[in-house]
Amino acid sequence: MQRRHVLGAASAAALALASTALLPAQPTYDPWAWVVWGRELVQGSLDTSAGPSWKPLPPIVIAALSPLRLLSETLPATVWVLAVRFAAIVGIVLTARLAVALARSAWPERRDFAVPAALLAAAALLAGGGFLRYFAAGSDAPLAVSFAALGALALLSGRPRLGACALALLVLVRPEATPIFAFVAWRAFSPRAAAAALAAVVALWTVPEWVGSGDPLGAFKQAASRPSWAASNADDPVLASLGEAARLLGPVTLAGLVAASLALLARRTRATGAARWLLAITFAWVAAVAASTALGFSGNARYYAPIVPLAAALAAVGLVQVVAFVDGRSARLSPLAALVPGAGLLVAGAALVSSFGAVRERMDAEASLARALAAAPAAIGARVPASSEREGLAGARRLIEAGTLRVDRPFQTHAAYILGVPIVAVERPRRKLPRYALDHPRIPTANERRGSQLRASLGRAARERWRLLATIDGWRIIVRSD
Repeated sequence: MQRRHVLGAASAAALALASTALLPAQPTYDPWAWVVWGRELVQGSLDTSAGPSWKPLPPIVIAALSPLRLLSETLPATVWVLAVRFAAIVGIVLTARLAVALARSAWPERRDFAVPAALLAAAALLAGGGFLRYFAAGSDAPLAVSFAALGALALLSGRPRLGACALALLVLVRPEATPIFAFVAWRAFSPRAAAAALAAVVALWTVPEWVGSGDPLGAFKQAASRPSWAASNADDPVLASLGEAARLLGPVTLAGLVAASLALLARRTRATGAARWLLAITFAWVAAVAASTALGFSGNARYYAPIVPLAAALAAVGLVQVVAFVDGRSARLSPLAALVPGAGLLVAGAALVSSFGAVRERMDAEASLARALAAAPAAIGARVPASSEREGLAGARRLIEAGTLRVDRPFQTHAAYILGVPIVAVERPRRKLPRYALDHPRIPTANERRGSQLRASLGRAARERWRLLATIDGWRIIVRSD
């Protein structure tokens, strides 16, 4: 490994660690489920019958981190979040390098395209919807971005085996990339090796799910389960899914993609072949996800994550080409060209600042959940000893298992980890509403982005039967008054 790569990795790791000064390393719903499953893999008690859909890579990595629990029960979760933040920073660099590679390939005579293309690609990525939320919480989206960018960059530089390995990792978080991985692996390795790699990927997706839920296709059925927040429940599922894609890509990428499409249509040469292929893959992916949404899959924005670096790199090249067109036939870009990357970075900065407050509030809510759970039995007046946090958590566990207390949906996987129970013990549907609920009113849910999912799922008359019982570190214990 070259010295500059080591320095770059060290810098990315330092930035990921420094980010905890502003955003505590706290997972959210899906990542906490992976942490629970990682613990259960080590204990031999995997239960995937509740929670999000199974993804092989995160729980396996977190299981490998399980010795860290000897130092702190939450250390594997913290390390996972930091690893995702590291991957997100590396993904920005790889996307910028991909933009430079595309610019040099399509317009080799314009070496001055490199710097503005790199800056615009980074800006396009940062301006995308949800970037800070995914970065902060240890989501799979930054991993998908990094693996996809590495795969594309490796294939463009004539390193198909590295590209196939990157795509194999991508498939372990986004199974939609399996056909692309299979094709690249078939070209990069022998047919036998490619078939073995594909079989291993299929096994990692199906065998743990089979063990954990009794259904080897459980992950895919969960993805098609039409949860209340899914785009597939909209009046027009395709349009709703495309809206998710537009929000994820962000304004800089969308504007640049239009420019890139026009530029590549105007210049159909061999030199632009790689860019045209990536553009075709980007639009084909969008069409495939939108079509799957119409067929009942949720159409989650993260389904589009693998094309984000491709689209950002193409957008950067397209916007630089617009600047070159405005400059006329000048051999070099004018000083005014700095305004376009500058504007893109300003848009990215505004997007990050506007989302920071909500993301930080979610991190703080996750950090205080254990204290709220431990204090809940005493606040409810349950006859359980609660002289210490451990006894309070044991009391909360009994209340939840009895169906007396319910934790708000976005925090149920975290509660399962804190209480040391399978996710199904916290999420299990009850025949009747719980008497008490632990609710964080300022945290938007995936369902409706406005407060408690439990209360939002009820009719108006039912919501009015709930009253505030106690407040604990921003959390509310609400009780049914009927």
